[in-house]
Amino acid sequence: MSEYQDYEFRAIDRALTAREMADVRKWSTRAEITPVSFVNTYEWGDFKGNPDALVKKYYAVFFYFANWGTRILKLRLPSSWVDLQKARPYCAGESAALNVAKERVVFSFLCDQEAGDTWDGGEEDLLPSLISLRTDLKNGDCRVLYLGWLLAVQQEEVAEDAVEPPVPPGLGSLSPALKAFIEFLRVDSDLVDAAAEGPAGGRSAGDLLAAAERIRTDLQRKETERAEGARERMVRQAAAARAKYLQELRGREAKVWGEIDTLIGRRNPKAYGEALRLIRDLGEILKSDGRAFEFTSRLRQLRETHAKLPRCRLTSSAPPSASTPPAARSPSRSSAAAGSTATCAARR
Repeated sequence: MSEYQDYEFRAIDRALTAREMADVRKWSTRAEITPVSFVNTYEWGDFKGNPDALVKKYYAVFFYFANWGTRILKLRLPSSWVDLQKARPYCAGESAALNVAKERVVFSFLCDQEAGDTWDGGEEDLLPSLISLRTDLKNGDCRVLYLGWLLAVQQEEVAEDAVEPPVPPGLGSLSPALKAFIEFLRVDSDLVDAAAEGPAGGRSAGDLLAAAERIRTDLQRKETERAEGARERMVRQAAAARAKYLQELRGREAKVWGEIDTLIGRRNPKAYGEALRLIRDLGEILKSDGRAFEFTSRLRQLRETHAKLPRCRLTSSAPPSASTPPAARSPSRSSAAAGSTATCAARR
């Protein structure tokens, strides 16, 4: 799919009449229209209507996203619900805007970042939560407006020396609706954390951006440390497993040499690989016990026994380090030929 757009409108305070639905229908012959909703998606072409005009006249919520990254949310409220003097400082640009028309107030939020190489979809699932933000605004909760201001800061629409508007209480304890807002409009979560954690009031946009960068750097450092710790644990566990295996092999050397002899005699790549692994294991045990001469002698005897097999050539070499995980040392046909204690060609 080269492009995808989703236009959705919701009527909240009252349903559309049949006449109003007919008026809306002229903007799209294929949209799904009900008394309380208008939904249309495009994989080619575009919506011919004016979303702002439809919100002004009919709908309380407009929700839009495109798979190339653009996302828009508009919330229309009766002007009696909004303290404009309180709300205006948060609306700092195109990313967070306020429009007043007659007895209605429309808050518009825009994120116009590129979506990247992959798009999973599912944005429409956030709409029910986003609709409830109208009730938050009615109740005087300005957290969504502050998040909109942070979005404008993130998108460089606010000067770095601009002082933040009043920080509403509860910024560190966000509702599902506010979390949906952050997810849908891709507000930087580190920027939100910086605003919630620091001393509220008097901070500039630049202060918040710097604090967000410190949080991001700290998180990356902790993640690196966690990954390194996990790798070290894996190495220790692999070394312990290797040591346990070799200890269990001690005292059974004669039997293992016999198994090696049998495996080589089978004359197939799988058996050769198993023989190489066992030779390596015995080499590690005997050399660590100071019995390198015994290992070399037994390997020479094995070579002489199978001298008539042109496809098997045995040579001694140093065993691998015990700190290397077994999975990394499992002999494949190529790695066994290059670095194991024996080399067997599998030609027929």
